[in-house]
Amino acid sequence: MIRLFLVLLVAAAGMLAGPLLEGRQGYVLIAMGHYTIEMSVVAGITALIVFYIIAQLLFQLLKQLWRSGPGMLGHWRNRRQRNARLQTQQGLLSLYQGDYQDAQEQLAKSARSSDSPSLNYLSAARAAASQGDLGVSDKLLEKADKQSPNSQTRQAVWLARAKLKLEAGDLEAARTLLDQLPASQRHRPSALQIRYQLAKADHNWDSQLEVLEQLAKFQPERWQSEQVYSYTGKFDQLAKEGHAVFDNYWHGLSRKFRQQSWVIKAAHSAMLTLDRGELLATCLQKQLKAKPIDEVALNLVPKLAKEDSLKLLPLLQKLAKSEPQHAQLLTVLGAVYILQGQLDEAQQQLQTSQNIQASARTYRLLGDICAARHDNEQALSWYQKALAYRSLTA
Repeated sequence: MIRLFLVLLVAAAGMLAGPLLEGRQGYVLIAMGHYTIEMSVVAGITALIVFYIIAQLLFQLLKQLWRSGPGMLGHWRNRRQRNARLQTQQGLLSLYQGDYQDAQEQLAKSARSSDSPSLNYLSAARAAASQGDLGVSDKLLEKADKQSPNSQTRQAVWLARAKLKLEAGDLEAARTLLDQLPASQRHRPSALQIRYQLAKADHNWDSQLEVLEQLAKFQPERWQSEQVYSYTGKFDQLAKEGHAVFDNYWHGLSRKFRQQSWVIKAAHSAMLTLDRGELLATCLQKQLKAKPIDEVALNLVPKLAKEDSLKLLPLLQKLAKSEPQHAQLLTVLGAVYILQGQLDEAQQQLQTSQNIQASARTYRLLGDICAARHDNEQALSWYQKALAYRSLTA
């Protein structure tokens, strides 16, 4: 403010002195090489004042820019980050909505200015893989690996790459990526799932069971169906190797483990292949005595041969008296009666079951009774009802 006042004071003095010096102006000569500039003293003083004002304005402008420079840079940086967050949100929404192309573009474009670029590239890679473009997906995962700020993020990238390699059928690459994980990370559910899929692709039943045992610790109900699948494969493999090998393995399992219905379900096919129906009947008998009735074991009874199912008939009859409204039990009892050739008793149980709860299985068994009696027209009618009911409940 003081400087501006001084400038104005000098300017006023110059304007007052100008008329007084009129006629005695003198001159100012500026020579530079071959160039010369000549002007009156008044014009020279005026030029100096103007130059000084311009210099002061430029100085103030530069000073303001210098002070506000970091703030402006921060403003633009924050703006880029804000736009990147909005693009990331839009990309994730598109990913969940199934618009994979838009998701890939949004997530990859906003990765550079994102707070977590590796996660952007990971999500973009998933979108690319969902479109079947595994080459682009792998390149995005490589970028995610390079942008990983720490080992934890890098391990997540390796797991994602291993999963995509597995989906692409490149089993060796998936194994290599899985082996890069630290030992402490290989027992996490995500890594174990990949290991299980690799073992499943190799039909390595022992490896499958080893991994499933660890996975079942986290979510036992979720993995029980896979355990049935893997143990079925293991038991069938042992059955091909003979009675002795199967018996050694079976009796090597704990009694508590063998008494679980899903284990019996997995082993029943191998037992029947080895003509070990008596062993299967003994296992089922123990399960059927439990309360409430084990429906998994119950459904395995009709798979027994005639002589083996006969051993369970008294138990089934006793259960039917205590559980007269148990439709599934009555259906199984009817199926066993058919095996024994007792068609009238079978029909009575099946019709009672049908009155309680209709099922395609009961219709089919009633058709089998009519076919055994050579009543083909009625048998066809029951079979058609079974197909119609199955199509309605599918």
